[in-house]
Amino acid sequence: MLNHLLPEKERVKVSFGGTETSELDLLAACHPFIQQLDIVFLSNLSLLNNLEKIETVCGITKAALADVIKYSETFMNSVQSKSNLLLVSQNRYDDDCWCVDPRGHLTLLVSKETYERLGLVGRKLLFKGHEDSHYIDIPLKKEAHSQKNWSRILTALESWDERRRIELLGGSEDGALWDVRFCVPDSSSSVNPPFLSQKNRTHSVKSTKKELNDVHIPTLLQQDFQNCPPSNSEDVHEDWSRRLHTLFEWVGMVCLGAQRLYANDRVDPYIALYDPPAPNRVGDVVHLRWRGLVSSEFVKHVLDVIECVGYRSTLRDTHCPIPFVSVSAHSLTSSPVTYIPHGLSTESGRTTTKPLGNVPLKVPSGNGVDSWSILFHKSSTQSTENSALRWCLTEYLGQFDTRWG
Repeated sequence: MLNHLLPEKERVKVSFGGTETSELDLLAACHPFIQQLDIVFLSNLSLLNNLEKIETVCGITKAALADVIKYSETFMNSVQSKSNLLLVSQNRYDDDCWCVDPRGHLTLLVSKETYERLGLVGRKLLFKGHEDSHYIDIPLKKEAHSQKNWSRILTALESWDERRRIELLGGSEDGALWDVRFCVPDSSSSVNPPFLSQKNRTHSVKSTKKELNDVHIPTLLQQDFQNCPPSNSEDVHEDWSRRLHTLFEWVGMVCLGAQRLYANDRVDPYIALYDPPAPNRVGDVVHLRWRGLVSSEFVKHVLDVIECVGYRSTLRDTHCPIPFVSVSAHSLTSSPVTYIPHGLSTESGRTTTKPLGNVPLKVPSGNGVDSWSILFHKSSTQSTENSALRWCLTEYLGQFDTRWG
């Protein structure tokens, strides 16, 4: 049910802004489960050295779902109402899945049979072909429940674990256990629930680097970071759309290490034909990639480094007269939650991000579409340290997601 053979149809949304707008602060916070992060930038040693140092840790473990409830106090921050541990089930051939997101909510997406046997209240999916699936949202903060309701939830999940143990592996102890991906957003926090200390494998999420020398690099223009100019002509809108498409296509080709980008490429035009966006010049670019489950805090740190190191000083040298950086992030689409609406909140003079309302319902799928790519640019004519930084954000979303209706 959850694993589609064909990729979902894509929907695309484009937005623009600068450092004076708040959208960039919310971008990382709204996407809690990122499984791949790519950065492309014109070769710059200072920016490279700062980005290469960024790393985190993620892992895979086995856990009974009831244990997540039992030991939630070991990873829940009750003061801030958030979780210091991110969990996502990854049983790819299972009709049911679940996750624990940064809000400290356990979200289940279950089939009709599981839903009826659990006896917990949820919301029904309305997508054609998925009407029998239900979302169940369980805050892991104990204070959000009465003692009676908390015990009822725990009993329901313990019974589900027991049914899985009997039905999946004929009574084997491992039958009740889920394969779970996890990461700890704040490495300084002490998180050690019992189900993490038994059967887990951890690995460092470090960047891998690829340098592409003597490739065609598009020259970014001011109009690339503005909405389509008002016009009754379809040609104007088509030209604007084509320009943005070619820029992000170029970023994708760098991430693939495509040979067509090299200035000395002499491919037979009958075999492959590619023209880089114009105007362009020949230069060197660097591609960094992190693969593994990373938190929104990790992505926010990367964006902060790019803004502070990349655009406040070092990219204004003669080696890089037209500075730009792109960041592309791919969500873990098999998770029942990939987007959490956020807003800005000011407390004690400090502005922070804060979750808003319910998460949009979606159909988890290993072949799903949920990613974003952003281009940063600052004109070389702006010489002051705090001159405006502009960005263009393109978001890609599959058809089985209610985020955009």
